[in-house]
Amino acid sequence: MMLREVKERVMSLGIGLEVSKVMIELVCKQGYDLSYGARPLRSAITRLIEDVLSEALLSGDCKPGDTAVVDVDAFGNPFVKTNESGQSPHLSNAKSLM
Repeated sequence: MMLREVKERVMSLGIGLEVSKVMIELVCKQGYDLSYGARPLRSAITRLIEDVLSEALLSGDCKPGDTAVVDVDAFGNPFVKTNESGQSPHLSNAKSLM
């Protein structure tokens, strides 16, 4: 649900959003805490997805009509890749979770 909200906000700017399966797993791993409920999950989404996406938007890397793909590099750092053709790359289970 939280990722769907982020996707809707980004789509209101005319930008598509896809999140890789690896990134979703990382968010779930870092956002899981039985004692604190969903608070750590919200924080993980903000830190790992929204912050890097905001940087890409502010730098001009993502423009209306693009699809921003949030993924994890080989070192475990989140990054945004832009698919300028407007076609979403295939990311396993990413659409079903958003």
